[in-house]
Amino acid sequence: LKECGPGSAFNPAINDCDWPYKVDNCKKMKNSLITTDGISPNKDSGNKETGKNEKATPTNSVASTGKCEHDKYYPHETNCYKFYQCDYGYKVLKDCAPLTAFNPDIDRCDWPDNVDNCKKMQSSMTTTD
Repeated sequence: LKECGPGSAFNPAINDCDWPYKVDNCKKMKNSLITTDGISPNKDSGNKETGKNEKATPTNSVASTGKCEHDKYYPHETNCYKFYQCDYGYKVLKDCAPLTAFNPDIDRCDWPDNVDNCKKMQSSMTTTD
């Protein structure tokens, strides 16, 4: 089994690795990456309406600079609704699903009220009249 390098995908039309934008299946997959899993919630987190944790899933992704450990998740520096997933040593920027924020304690998107750094960001953005 041969794997394509970071930032490339297998293109059956040329029987080799290629840029993902040139591979039809990759275009379709990118649009269908928003999913959730049915993991039972722990005591402090989970979807209050469905009882499911929302898995940190991308709504888009952009390559970022910086080396990291493969398959680890890292919080975004300034936006609690974004996170990085490490892909073969490179950080890839991801968005949490709507109305959720990345919780580094559980390595997945969660309700913003359960995310300490998101509470701090929200309180620093509020103003008083």
